[in-house]
Amino acid sequence: GKVYGHRVGIYSPEQLKAMTPTEINDVINRDIFENAWERQKIEKVRFKGRNTARYMERVTFLCPRCKKIGGLKGEGNKISCTCGFSTRYTELCSFDPPEPFENIYEWDKWQLEKVRNFDFNYDEILFSDDNMTLSEIGSNHEENIIASGTASMSKEQLMCAGHCFPLNEIENMSIVQASILLFYIGGKYYQIRANKPRCHRKYLAVWQNLKAIS
Repeated sequence: GKVYGHRVGIYSPEQLKAMTPTEINDVINRDIFENAWERQKIEKVRFKGRNTARYMERVTFLCPRCKKIGGLKGEGNKISCTCGFSTRYTELCSFDPPEPFENIYEWDKWQLEKVRNFDFNYDEILFSDDNMTLSEIGSNHEENIIASGTASMSKEQLMCAGHCFPLNEIENMSIVQASILLFYIGGKYYQIRANKPRCHRKYLAVWQNLKAIS
């Protein structure tokens, strides 16, 4: 595909001194925001590849047909669900057929809204992933492995290999290099590493919604 950039948002030292850190962050976020999907509708650049949909379930984790998390898998140029749903990802970064979503952006907006309202199919456990490793990060950034097994999340806690972390006590959470879920609780840093491709965004989305309403 095509990659390009240009300069935006030139601010003088005087302007920056008159702004708070939050205001500066807001300006940066505004200046660098780009809706690549809207631009693609106009420019129609082709992104060619043999496996354009591989691991797409790391992003699009909620199936629009069965409304379950965990059944989707991207392979080749298609993303499919165990319920029978399937759609093809084209070289123009759109889905064929274009319903229910034309692109990843539309799908992501929909699934985050569903997660925000818990408007999807789940049991007591919202979702789970096997083959995960829980570690504590030491003061020198060393990784001290605690256990390996299944990671899961309920409305109240994050769990991994028999260890439980109340969501309302987790102070911060982020995704590192796509395969690591990093979180801070009780004065300590922990990480859950996926030993094969897994979607961490669903964990982050549930925690962020909890923090937003607390």
